[in-house]
Amino acid sequence: MLSFGLFIVFIGSMVFRIFNNDDLQHELVTPNYYQKEQSLNQHIQAKKNARRWQKELAHIVDKEFVSFGPLPIGRELTILGYCPSNASKDFFLKIPSSNVAFKKVPLKNFEKTHWEVQIYWQQKDSLFYINYPVQF
Repeated sequence: MLSFGLFIVFIGSMVFRIFNNDDLQHELVTPNYYQKEQSLNQHIQAKKNARRWQKELAHIVDKEFVSFGPLPIGRELTILGYCPSNASKDFFLKIPSSNVAFKKVPLKNFEKTHWEVQIYWQQKDSLFYINYPVQF
């Protein structure tokens, strides 16, 4: 009986410690979850909108530029370069609208590693998003 009582006291003290330790408290619901869900839904819809462009997208590397295309003509594009191995190499570019299907990004923005290039644009009320992996 004594060992059973000590076991109950031990388990009770462990449960008490766990519930009172701030490092072990985790919420399953984040604050502003509704706004986050709405932005996630917009992101998913933008990916669906750009599905046709995603399939056709390619890149060409020359001495000074990396050209991505074909991309929409007459639309301002936002290009984000994400380097998973070095966050300090990430870049952000706004490409003004032009009549050229291949958009040029200076090669100096890239180093020889793996990159994720994210391309955004808007057409009327629809958002478009492409996530394109590039290996140099």
